[in-house]
Parts: sequence; structure tokens; C-alpha cells
Amino acid sequence: MNSETLKKKVFAIKNTTLQTALRLQMITGMRISEIGQLENKDIKLEDNTIIIDCKAKKGSFDRTIIIKEPEKWLYNSLLEIKENRPGQLFYKASTLKKYACKRGIKTNDLKKLRAKELFYKAERAGLSKHQSTKYVQGHLGHKRIKNTKIYIESKSLEIVRD
Repeated sequence: MNSETLKKKVFAIKNTTLQTALRLQMITGMRISEIGQLENKDIKLEDNTIIIDCKAKKGSFDRTIIIKEPEKWLYNSLLEIKENRPGQLFYKASTLKKYACKRGIKTNDLKKLRAKELFYKAERAGLSKHQSTKYVQGHLGHKRIKNTKIYIESKSLEIVRD
């Protein structure tokens, strides 16, 4: 699958909660398990910025993810979800995966998409391959660089570049 097809599939989802969770994964590179455990208190929306307090899962570390000037749809959708859900914001990870799979989306591909986009962005900015990989490693929250390389070097998702 290529990146444009994957994005179109995500944007076509009618279930707002599911689409929001998958778009969040697509732009942050968070694990689906991290998204599935997000609670209302973990996301702050202020001054057109999304701040996510991401709790560590396997092979990662706690981190704060800041999304400045996110797309309006995502910001407004998160605002609505937060207003209506005082606890857990999204479905649990297994349910997110199941619903995504029914629509032909592998949630791991969304993480690969973010990893590859960040890597190419870093390379275009003049960073070496190693520096670009380290840059992506920090964003994804990986403890081991070999885990980051798996996402960057994956052949199962082709990136359509500008």
C-alpha cells in the first residue's frame, strides 16, 4: 500500500472516535496501545496546540508530544471527545485494531508512515542517515535504535513523496 491510499482510507472513516484515534496515530507515531490508554487528563488543548502526555509502553519511555497548529478537524474532534468523555478517550487498542482492520488499515502502517515522513524530512533538512534515524527515534519514543530502523526501512508501506 502507498501512503496516499492509507491516508484516504483513514480520512474516509465515518466513526469520528475511530478516525480521530487513527489520525492521531498517523501524525504522532504513537503506538495504538498508547492511544487506546489515553485518558482525558492526558491531552491538553490550548492556543491551537495539542499537548499529549504519553505513558511508556514496551521498549519506550514517557514523553510529551506537542502538535502545534494541528489541522482544524483533529483539534475540534479532540475537543468534542474530551467534552464528552471524562475518562478513557478512545476504544481500547484491540478494538481500535479490529475496527481499523475492517476498513483495510493496519494500525502499524500508520506508525511506519510517521516514521518514514519524519526520516525524509530530517534528510531533506541536511541531517545524515544516522542523525535522521536518531531524530525519528526520539519522536517515536524508542529506547533502541534498531526498533526505529524497522519502521523506517519497512517495505510494506511506500511513501509518496512531494
